[in-house]
Amino acid sequence: MARLSVDVDKLKQYMQDHDISPAQLAARMGVSRAAVSRVLNRVRGAGSGFIGSLLTAFPDAWDRGIVFVSGRSRKVTKDERDQSRSSQATRTA
Repeated sequence: MARLSVDVDKLKQYMQDHDISPAQLAARMGVSRAAVSRVLNRVRGAGSGFIGSLLTAFPDAWDRGIVFVSGRSRKVTKDERDQSRSSQATRTA
């Protein structure tokens, strides 16, 4: 079944290009900072509410490929989550 998904890497690049912090993203979307953190760190996938808020706050997210239709639903794997966390730790060190 097809569903909407978020390309986290493209979202992070968009945030960097537009100087948007995770807290600012959360405020513009009207979601918690924790929800943004969980998606950015790949702890959880973006649900329909998160995606709807993202598209409302940033209508160009669809055109930029940040939000896309995926072929099937899948959860973020432990390896993806661990890889994201290790690369984030490297950048902050």
